[in-house]
Amino acid sequence: MEIDRKAPRVAVLGTGLMGSLIAMVYARAGSEVAMYDIQEDRLRQAMARVKGALEQLRAGGLGGPDERAVLARMVAKTTLAVAVEGADVVVEAVVEDVGAKVDLYEKVEALCAPTVLITSNTSGLQPSVLSQRMNHPERFVVTHFWSPPHLIPLVEVVPSPKTSQSTLSNAFDLLKKIGHRPVLVRREVAGFIGNRLQYALLREALALVQSGVATVEEIDDVVTSSFGRRLATVGPLMTADLGGLHTFAAISRQLFPELASGSEPLQLLVEPVERNELGPSTGKGLYTWPPERLSATVAERDGLLLELLRREKSKQ
Repeated sequence: MEIDRKAPRVAVLGTGLMGSLIAMVYARAGSEVAMYDIQEDRLRQAMARVKGALEQLRAGGLGGPDERAVLARMVAKTTLAVAVEGADVVVEAVVEDVGAKVDLYEKVEALCAPTVLITSNTSGLQPSVLSQRMNHPERFVVTHFWSPPHLIPLVEVVPSPKTSQSTLSNAFDLLKKIGHRPVLVRREVAGFIGNRLQYALLREALALVQSGVATVEEIDDVVTSSFGRRLATVGPLMTADLGGLHTFAAISRQLFPELASGSEPLQLLVEPVERNELGPSTGKGLYTWPPERLSATVAERDGLLLELLRREKSKQ
């Protein structure tokens, strides 16, 4: 399955935070992009989100392509057939529900030629399950972008056993052309790579708070003020090498038996959800979220992500 265009036509299905900004990433790389959603309001919100992200990149010194030209390459559609017409690549970014995704692929396949690359932005669902009813599962692959996708370059590429080598190669080439960093997940595994690592840390963090070792604020301070700073440039396995594998092996023998290893969500996570304390959307979660705190936290996070991107660009 070869994609001939230098900048392929892309249809993005689902216009939440991820879908809208993935669409923008492709449009900035020169693709004509159709964003599809069933509600006009969501499409308007998506375009507003795109404009905000373009302004953020410009203000952060990463403006790149002319913003008007990027927006001109993006169209909003409420009819699936119109959105995918002429597309070389279809990016699915709808709700994390197997049934909804499988039903959508069935409709897409009825509208698209067998040569069209179909991808999913799922953060952990298995591609063999998602493609179970597809007529051409060989052209399907997961491309899991991380949030926010215009500031984080990594994309986890997850094939199913039926994904063809040409599909995999095309996905890698495409992601590199839009300036992202594809990493192959070599076999299907729940949560892929990043979320497994992230949730292992979260489980231990929750366990430490729940057992009275530290507060929520203290746990986050330890991470952001110590190894979290290293992780931006040196991953956990390189850190072990740099610290000496003999040292890490000795500590592991003592520490691994003591780490949290339960298979159920900890109460510190479950109880706030039962109280409808979900985070910024409800004003409270593990932290209290007045609007000024949320805006300051997101601005600080995105400012650091922009700085890291600037550094990477300067090395290219």
